[in-house]
Amino acid sequence: MSDIILEKKVDVKISKCEKFRNLFDFSSKDLIIQKCTVFNNSLFEQTQSFVVIHSNTDTELNESLVLLKLIKTNDIFYVSYSVNLWYVIESMPIYKLSEGDLIKISNYKFRIRQLIRTNSALNLHQEMYVPVNIQYPNLVCKFCSLNHNEKSNPLFCPCNCNDTIVHLECYHKWINSSLYLFDIFDDSYIYTPVICDVCNSIYPTRIIMNQLKIVLIDLPNIEPPIIILENIIKEPNDFKGHAKTGFHIISLANKSVKLGRNHDCNVRIPDVSISKCHAFIHYDKNEFIIEDNKSQFGTFVKCQTRKNIQLFDNSEIHISVGQYCFSLTQS
Repeated sequence: MSDIILEKKVDVKISKCEKFRNLFDFSSKDLIIQKCTVFNNSLFEQTQSFVVIHSNTDTELNESLVLLKLIKTNDIFYVSYSVNLWYVIESMPIYKLSEGDLIKISNYKFRIRQLIRTNSALNLHQEMYVPVNIQYPNLVCKFCSLNHNEKSNPLFCPCNCNDTIVHLECYHKWINSSLYLFDIFDDSYIYTPVICDVCNSIYPTRIIMNQLKIVLIDLPNIEPPIIILENIIKEPNDFKGHAKTGFHIISLANKSVKLGRNHDCNVRIPDVSISKCHAFIHYDKNEFIIEDNKSQFGTFVKCQTRKNIQLFDNSEIHISVGQYCFSLTQS
């Protein structure tokens, strides 16, 4: 008797986040609003009250209402790439971070600015071209109140305020004295760029003059591997007195990065929606791996690599899209 080959299917459970702060409580079982099983290409459309499943992915719909597309190729299901998709890290066997990825815990976001595996330079500088032959007859240096303009020490405008000029040497001294470096611990620190109070532009830390690049600030050297996380903050008071903008520069030499609410976390976020130790970032076999620490509201990553997500047999993964979370299990 020949073996019966069963057709592949995907069991789908759809949850909706809480109205309060738009968060998913992964410890609650009451968030599931729909269940279904699909056997072929499927498209999930958002409506006012529930999610409509279409069996034809070629159906013409308003793209802003499309939550998720499942594509079946050679009896394997894939989640079609979308800029709105977030991986739920707790459901992923392993997730390797890449530069440009976004990490979201609760409503706080961090961009992976740089991953350094060996002794490479930090890529944090705001660069500006400085011409050496421009005259400013009616303006003087903001710091020394002089107007002399030399090739080795030119006058230039360091921001978008056209009536502010400085000498390069004066600016070099000032930018280093204004630099905000907040030491945390374990060979790590927070770097906050200096911003103009008037035009809100970031002051340059590296200039190009006479075809030469001149670095104006000295950042502390720490032992690689290093991860640099950039704060992506919408509200000015999100961090309640902590670093509101800037970069977490963290060494992973012989340790993991801890993200959470506790004081001993490398990336500390004092918010009640964040678990005491919310997530970890490890360095293993030349890769930066993120892991959720069974947090209540989850850890999410938005991948910047435009590729579809393959589903594997009997392995459940969660995908977050807007206020919905899809639990997908192929079998």
